[in-house]
Amino acid sequence: MQETQQMNYTGATHCTRFLLSVLPKFYYDQTDKAFHSMVDFITRDIGNLTKKGVAGPDGLSYYVAIISIKGDWPFLHKVGGLRRSFYNQPKRSEAKKACVGICHWCQAGQPGIPFEDLSPNCEWQFTLGVETPWVEQPIVLKNLCHDRSFPESFLHPDPWHGHHLGEGRNFVCNIMRLLLDITPGRNVDIRLDTLFNEYRSFCQRAHTQCYCTKFTENLFGVKSPNDFPNGSWTKGNFTTSLVKWVASFLQSKRNIFHPGSLLEKAAQAAMEIDLCYRKMYLAPLWIDAAEAKVIAGHGLQFLEIYQALATQASREGRALFLYNSKIHMNDHIFRNLAWEAEMAPVALNPMTWGVQLDEDLIGKASRLTRHVSSKPAFTIKRTLQRWLIASFAAWSKAGMLERI
Repeated sequence: MQETQQMNYTGATHCTRFLLSVLPKFYYDQTDKAFHSMVDFITRDIGNLTKKGVAGPDGLSYYVAIISIKGDWPFLHKVGGLRRSFYNQPKRSEAKKACVGICHWCQAGQPGIPFEDLSPNCEWQFTLGVETPWVEQPIVLKNLCHDRSFPESFLHPDPWHGHHLGEGRNFVCNIMRLLLDITPGRNVDIRLDTLFNEYRSFCQRAHTQCYCTKFTENLFGVKSPNDFPNGSWTKGNFTTSLVKWVASFLQSKRNIFHPGSLLEKAAQAAMEIDLCYRKMYLAPLWIDAAEAKVIAGHGLQFLEIYQALATQASREGRALFLYNSKIHMNDHIFRNLAWEAEMAPVALNPMTWGVQLDEDLIGKASRLTRHVSSKPAFTIKRTLQRWLIASFAAWSKAGMLERI
């Protein structure tokens, strides 16, 4: 099983993913009625793949199990009608109103259950599935088979938004602020240019793409020392590239860091998270339990160091290493991998839940809408027709139609 089933991260997205529907924004901009009607129709239709199956050309019936819905948190919030989500994250440490929770899997964020606790004995891990995160059962669960003992697990968090466009991105920005403190130069622009040259040289040596032409204060959100750094880029591969560079660069400079300093800890954290995702991307769909424990260990070790960094930065009075709800979701992902590795000889690769290529597909479909009629009656139909034409070309080029 481990040898035959690989991840579907290579090849054209037309060949590895199916477009089920399109819905122009004006249909759901003011109300969710059209969106939920679409979800109801689609889930009832694909639910038949599990309940009734589909007849194959060989006369046999084939059944398909829909095991999860994945997506970014706003999508999961909408499709699940979630009462607990990142929207509830308190803006202040002492909020007047008690938080109802920031996670649909557990009760993290509620009084006495801090979502910021990344320790092995955190309280929230004992609240998984205890309290449903919705007032009414979502349409998707009414139409699709799921684990009735833990129905909220059907809505799965996405490591791409959680890491590449979440805590991983902000982690790099925090390191950039620390590096600016020790990089020679009369002003910030000169120091940023020095660091950019280091990054560009690394990309050349590693034969990887350099995803920007210049480092700026706005790019990393490091303009004011009173504000927490916050990255502004939207390309997940840029985060991957920066983490690899930061891990390599910090290791080469470790001899100049003061023992116990933020940079010394950050160097170790960067190495752990780089190894974690590097190994995940190289792994097959099913990861051997021993290797899964190693990968999960890298991720959990990163979180433990991140907590130490946040604590030390707060003690030093520095606006660094902010906690946000995405780091909690990554905690779930790493712990799940470790738990699965304890219970079975193989564990499911967490990158299964990544949506970066799904978003690539969405981007291609969205661009097609620019070339069709703007009349509502035609937009959806013509977009789907153009998608079928593009898919036929991609399938033909890949030789997939010859095997049918």
